[in-house]
Amino acid sequence: MVHKINSNKVVVKIFGGLGNQMFQYAIGKSISVKNKLDFQIESKSGFKNDFYERSFGLSHYNIKSDEVDSEILPKKIIKSSRFDFIQKIIDFFDNRFPFLNYLLDSKHWEIVYEKNLYFNPSVFNSSKNKYLIGYWQSELYFKDIRVELLNEFSLRAPLDSINYQFSENIKNTNSVGVHYRRLHGISKGLISKSNSTVLGIVSDDYYKKAIDYMINHNKDLTLFIFSDDINWVRMNVEFNQKVIFVDINGDDKNYLDMYLMSLCKHQIIANSSFSWWAAWLNKNESKIVISPRNWYINESMNKNDTIPTNWIKL
Repeated sequence: MVHKINSNKVVVKIFGGLGNQMFQYAIGKSISVKNKLDFQIESKSGFKNDFYERSFGLSHYNIKSDEVDSEILPKKIIKSSRFDFIQKIIDFFDNRFPFLNYLLDSKHWEIVYEKNLYFNPSVFNSSKNKYLIGYWQSELYFKDIRVELLNEFSLRAPLDSINYQFSENIKNTNSVGVHYRRLHGISKGLISKSNSTVLGIVSDDYYKKAIDYMINHNKDLTLFIFSDDINWVRMNVEFNQKVIFVDINGDDKNYLDMYLMSLCKHQIIANSSFSWWAAWLNKNESKIVISPRNWYINESMNKNDTIPTNWIKL
């Protein structure tokens, strides 16, 4: 459903992988709840030039936001959504000459770009129409509405028989979801240069230490292995624990992998927003979540608010 703007709203640009989209949705929902604003998403422009040919994935969930009518958004928003260099130019002038934001836009929009990897409480300010562009990867933006997000990020459709069988197996064992992020097919040469130079791959030593930690704090563990390149993990990683490879869902059903991972009693995540959300959606009150201490190759970028304080960093 396309919803036209008649009153002050918060609109969030949706782009990237499923985990990215969930962060973007979550901050928009949180701002709308706290400021009593209507909430729409803009998902048309974000996937036009996606390197991995990803698409909007939130339709599999019980989200309650409409798609905004892009025709009524100010032209500078549409332009800046398509071209990064235009974003930078607009941001430069808006920061130095804020009155231009008013003159160029009769609807009094505020375009909010994510400035860094830290939680920025100022995004909750302002009563203007708000258009957010960024990744917003911190639970501090939406921790207070956890109940609402757990409901909205529940699956619309019931599980098919094979996913149901896996879900029952996960529930009835002392399960640990282990996620290997292979950068969307690095083994096959299908990799974005910008992504590889920013994130990199978590070391084997990290997984060894994380699994050892789980063994020392639990009994009779079963490791459920998830990956965007599950065959690589099967062929290249040795496990001393009972292991089940979750290889039943392809890229087009990755939301089912995330759901199954969230059912595990504990998680060992990669430097990945995908497994971050699987761990965050885990409702087990005594869960152990282990995360890489460093998510980025650039050491300065690892100073951020991405990992919740009650998760273990190794």
